Formats: sequence, C-alpha cells, structure tokens
Amino acid sequence: MEIVRRRKLKKDTTLGPGNILIPDISGFTNFVNNIDLISGKEINQRLIISLLKEDILDLELSEIEGDAALLYKFGKKLKPNAILRQYEAMLSSFYKEQEKINREFGLDLQLSLKLIAHYGEFGQYELGNFKKLFGAPVIEAHRLLKNTVKSPMYVLITDDLLEGKPTTSAIMDPRFLRGSKRCQSYNDIRNIGYTVFDYESKCSLAEILESSLEEER
Repeated sequence: MEIVRRRKLKKDTTLGPGNILIPDISGFTNFVNNIDLISGKEINQRLIISLLKEDILDLELSEIEGDAALLYKFGKKLKPNAILRQYEAMLSSFYKEQEKINREFGLDLQLSLKLIAHYGEFGQYELGNFKKLFGAPVIEAHRLLKNTVKSPMYVLITDDLLEGKPTTSAIMDPRFLRGSKRCQSYNDIRNIGYTVFDYESKCSLAEILESSLEEER
C-alpha cells in the first residue's frame, strides 16, 4: 500500500507529494489575435468553466492561467485510466460549449484541448483568495506544455506519475488509443520521460473509455 505523508508547516501552507494536472486549450493564441476583447473574454470564461465543472477526480484549483487551469491533488498517485477519463469528460464538455459559442457568435472555432499530468513533492500556500503552488514539479509541469507533440488533442502523463507502467488497454491494444513513450530535454531542468496518449487516433472517445473501464475490472 502506498503511504503518502503531507506536512502542515503553517496554517496556510502544505507540503507533500501530489498530482499536478494542467488542461490547456490548443489554438488559443490564434483565437485571441482574431477576436475583440469583450467577446474573447466571455468565450474564454465559458470554455474554462466547461472544463472545471467536469471535475470527477476531486481536484483543487490553484489558478487560471489564461488558456489553462492549474489543478492539483495531494496524496497518492492518480490511476492513468482515471486521468484519461477526467480528460475525456473535460473534452466532451469543452466541445459542447464550443459548439454553443460558434452558434451564438457566428464563429467557426476549432479549438482543442491537451492535458499535462505530473507527480512530485510540492507546496501550496494561501495568498488572499488564491492557493499558490511552488516546487520543482510545478515548474516542470508548466515546461511540459512546450513539447514536441504535434497533435493538438492529447494527454501527457509523466513517468513520475505512471512509474513506467502505462495501462495495457491504453498502450498495447492496437484497436484502441495507443501511448507513445518519449523524453523531453530542457536546458535548465532535468530530462523528463513521459507517455503521450494521442486523441487524434481513429477510435472514438466511447471506445477508449470502454477499454479503460475493462482494464480496471
């Protein structure tokens, strides 16, 4: 059994191992450059809210970072299939909201979503109404948003979280979503190994989810 210890330093400070998830909207920069500020603000808010309302992992929100949300959960490592299902729930809600926005604003937005999932020892402290995170894993998770993955729609789970053991249904079964092992090299932080689950594959989200559920039975 995995034992996870959290330390309370002050009333408003926590240190310990935990999960960091960053859902990030793909294509957002081009969107911002081609829409007025008032409409852009409303659309951005609606899209971010569509992600946050689909919280099936009981995650905590640290802050909104433009086109991304910094989420976390102290404690033991989240299961890979649970992370994939969390992404799928967010992605479905995101696309539904985008369709509504396109109809209401007469737009043809084709934004998508990616998710970074990492694990490590980090801290959280309260600053006003915000819960700020600090520590190397927080920096690493943000750096992983800049990677060599070409797809605009994927889940990236680091080896620190996967422990090098991706689920059979997600990696080995060619009928379903396949994971791709990679390593990202940076100048100022350590090299980070990870697995990419590319959701531009031909199988449907329903098939992926069904496969993930069967793996856990």
